[in-house]
Amino acid sequence: MRVRPLRRSPHVLSTRTRTAPRDASPHCGLGAAFLNLGRLEEARDSYEAALQVDPSNAKACRGLGNVLHAQGAGPRAISLYKRAIELDAGDVEHYVTLGMAYQQSRQWRNALDTFRQGSRCQPDRADLWVGTGKALLELGRIEEAADAFRTALKRTPHLLEPHGLGERRLPSHPSDVA
Repeated sequence: MRVRPLRRSPHVLSTRTRTAPRDASPHCGLGAAFLNLGRLEEARDSYEAALQVDPSNAKACRGLGNVLHAQGAGPRAISLYKRAIELDAGDVEHYVTLGMAYQQSRQWRNALDTFRQGSRCQPDRADLWVGTGKALLELGRIEEAADAFRTALKRTPHLLEPHGLGERRLPSHPSDVA
């Protein structure tokens, strides 16, 4: 689950929810602010208010799913993430959160399918390739997993530097690793 940095204070966003009660965006912003602060009940209330204003708000579905996931309600979170994808299939964050929820519940085939769908939307997202690799690894598909991890590293070559890998070549096959 990705949580964005706090951009606005809950007080400012709370004021906006009162001045624009028919707009779901301030409720979503308030939910994100509360989630970042670890105030899960208030975050949940804000996302539920957003969905009351606009039941087809995909970001509110995903946000409420994030809250429920943080509260340990994985199956309910998964259904909200699926709903978010139904409402806005082009937002890759929905696939990331759904895939991660599947991973946490050890539903590896579902995680694999979800990460692959997301990578079709945005093939340069390394986290989708890492998720794909993890799911493949858990399914025992080692060579495919290695390919997915290599793809993730190709999408983010800057990650090699801080770990001292520099210009070293990645092994072309899992058996090349000693």
